[in-house]
Amino acid sequence: MLFRSDLFPGSATHDLQVNYRCPPAVVEAASTLLTHNRRRIHKEINHAPRRESLAGDLEIARGGDPLRATIDRVTSLVESGVSAADIAVLTRVNATLLGPMLLLEEAGVATSAPIDTNFLERTGIAGALAWLRVAVAPQQGLPGPALETAIRRPPRGLSRRLGEWVGEQRSPRDLERLAGRLNQARDQKKVLDFADDVCSIRNLADEGADTSDLLTSIRDRIGLGQALDQRLDASRRSVDRSAHGDDLAALLAVATIQPDPEQFPDWLAERLQASEPDWSGVRLSTIHRVKGREWPHVIVHEANAGLMPHRLASDREEERRVFHVAITRGSESVLVTAADPVSPFVAQLFTARDPDAEPEPELRPAHTDAGSTTTRKRAVPEVSSLTEASLREKLKSWRSATAKAAGVPAYVIFNDATLYELARTRPIDDNELLAIPGIGPVKVEKYGAAILEIIKSALSDG
Repeated sequence: MLFRSDLFPGSATHDLQVNYRCPPAVVEAASTLLTHNRRRIHKEINHAPRRESLAGDLEIARGGDPLRATIDRVTSLVESGVSAADIAVLTRVNATLLGPMLLLEEAGVATSAPIDTNFLERTGIAGALAWLRVAVAPQQGLPGPALETAIRRPPRGLSRRLGEWVGEQRSPRDLERLAGRLNQARDQKKVLDFADDVCSIRNLADEGADTSDLLTSIRDRIGLGQALDQRLDASRRSVDRSAHGDDLAALLAVATIQPDPEQFPDWLAERLQASEPDWSGVRLSTIHRVKGREWPHVIVHEANAGLMPHRLASDREEERRVFHVAITRGSESVLVTAADPVSPFVAQLFTARDPDAEPEPELRPAHTDAGSTTTRKRAVPEVSSLTEASLREKLKSWRSATAKAAGVPAYVIFNDATLYELARTRPIDDNELLAIPGIGPVKVEKYGAAILEIIKSALSDG
């Protein structure tokens, strides 16, 4: 809120116009960057008097390998006598720190180690590693737990029980035989499609594909990347932590460190298990966590389009302010590393906004869906049949009992709008459940079987 001098007679405003922390090149670039924001307080920011510009105050390493550029800068600083505690590597989301953490530890440089073994349980990571294990398993030894995870990620709309049957098979041929024993034609097709994907990824592994090649195929050909983007990340309302797509990108960034796909899952688990925070080491952090902090040397890691601004963000100007925070944490030197396509914010560090230019388009509209817990009163849609009315009540009774058992409010399970849509559309498999707003893979895994059984029972009674 702007200062109201009329409320305080005799008072005055005093703008803070000198940045005593940052080198002149950073102060100038930061000021130029913010000219592209229309929602801002207009004031002139200058660097500290008599502070001279030095080579290396602000550098941009664009294109190529940003991870290698970041590691080279940190190790070069440490070798020159800079204390590791005087260095910070900042990123937009936490998952992007996986590469710097592992490679710095490999180089013998202590870090704050912000990522632990919980990373392996994230939806996208668990799915990708399961597919990797399936790809390199012995001919007659497909791992059951990995198969069960793989058939759910990306989701294929199979019941939990059928997923368990899939996990009991030990070869692609066994999967084909299982499909032949199923009564429903669509279930047969889904299992056969899964068997084809299993054969495809295993053939790629047999041809000598390394970890990076296999993970890329899992993301693009198997469709895990699209499933994460469309079914999980698209429903997020804020970007306060890593999205599932960011997790997968982080996994690919470290794939070259351990190119053997058979060893990669265990290698990653062992590395994360062994990593312990050392607060006298290099600080690895997201930008949001370091507002108000400073270090002599800062590396802004992966200033790529899609991360800065983040692809899920709705406010470009706020994203630009986040980038501004990042580059102004350094008191002696700042390096920005970026892969192609580079963030548009990088060019804006050196080019002021044309005052006659058209306003920037919004990144994307703020997302809302039926899963929102807003307290605004919504009209209850009318029912079209007695079956629908009965199904609503049964679903509400189930939700109440489930919420009570879990010790959570009922809306945490599903809100009314989602239950109404379930009663109206009456889905018959996981795929149709996933088409309903407010229901994602996690909720299908938790509650899908119970919901489908309630709907099946209601239709039989009707």
